[in-house]
Amino acid sequence: METNRTLQNAAWIWPSAEFARNQRANFFFESEINTVPASAEVYIGCETRYWLFVNGEMVVFEGGLFRESAPGCGYYDTVDLAPYLKKGKNEIAIHVWYYGNGGRNNSYCGKPGLILACETLGLYSSADTLCYVDTAYYTPTTEPTSYLYGGEHTAYNAAVKPFSLCPALEKAHGAVVLGRYGDTPWGELEKRLVPLLFFTERIPCEAVADDEVYTVSLPYAMQFSPYIRVRAKGREVLDIRSDRYAVRGGPGDTANCYFGHRAEYICREGEQEFEMLDWIYGEKIFFRVPAMVEVLELGYRESGYDSKITASFQCDDPDANILFEKCVRTLKVCMRENYMDCPDRERGQWIGDVSVQAPQIAYVLDHNGLLLLRKAIFDFIRLRKGDILMGNLPGIASASCPPRASTPSASGV
Repeated sequence: METNRTLQNAAWIWPSAEFARNQRANFFFESEINTVPASAEVYIGCETRYWLFVNGEMVVFEGGLFRESAPGCGYYDTVDLAPYLKKGKNEIAIHVWYYGNGGRNNSYCGKPGLILACETLGLYSSADTLCYVDTAYYTPTTEPTSYLYGGEHTAYNAAVKPFSLCPALEKAHGAVVLGRYGDTPWGELEKRLVPLLFFTERIPCEAVADDEVYTVSLPYAMQFSPYIRVRAKGREVLDIRSDRYAVRGGPGDTANCYFGHRAEYICREGEQEFEMLDWIYGEKIFFRVPAMVEVLELGYRESGYDSKITASFQCDDPDANILFEKCVRTLKVCMRENYMDCPDRERGQWIGDVSVQAPQIAYVLDHNGLLLLRKAIFDFIRLRKGDILMGNLPGIASASCPPRASTPSASGV
């Protein structure tokens, strides 16, 4: 693999040498410019997820690809900051979520970290980078999430500090350097092989209220992040989940129940808002809100793999038309950083499932859909266990396979 020379000047950093599972941290960079450049490409790698804001505007929603690109290595993203810059002082904020665990679609490396480099603006992650652990986030003591995919529930205590979508520069301090580019456990980073996720603006919704539960019916099954704005009297607790929060296993596993991610929010006094910085899947959102809390607005933000549906189908049979729409939508919700067997219980990339999805991709999706298929094939070959290719192999396997001979081209399939 060719070494990324720009990232070689940056360091893997975190607010502290001590870290914990399901920890979130905020990082801040500033750049004073006299002229907005035509291009300002920034390279970003992290363990595990990040949200990028430039001058208060969200630029990347849930960046970072799950590991591995090759055994012991991860990925980096590239983002052109130029469209979001202005003459004078520019503020860049990054919210990073460290899972601290893995799953069937993610190989856990063992340490958190952020690495960033932008040669045009002279920005590099270092000990001088301002940051802090966001202690308002916590892990609720409820049923654990499915071990089949990484991450935990998202829980936020506004009594610690008010929630703000764009991180605020407060109580920040210099970072701790955990390592340099290429060091273990992060390894050499490969450029992201697929586009960044698409995301919409917030979409407000009408809800049906039944006692303390507000139900929002979505226009179709999707990957989304719920949000809510309320007026509270104190430390009331809100619970937000989808209709696919708890699901049974597949054939032979129906006795087990798997819990997805949900959100929990502890209010402070007054008007406030909260958005779940994670994604969940379903056709309905359930907001459980105590009676003494006034609901001012609720809704969601859709996100997902950036591939458009290009096919259409119409016939005289309305049931066949609906079936086509449901089939295409099913394919779409089973895409994110990998093709997956299901978006609620497991999210694993199994080559048997991919072989069923592959014939449909060229018919109904644009070229980006083929890029994700291309990544699935590379995962299958480069991360296999030994030299035996089995019929039902997860996309992320052990690190025992031989190193790849070269880095695939970013163009073509």
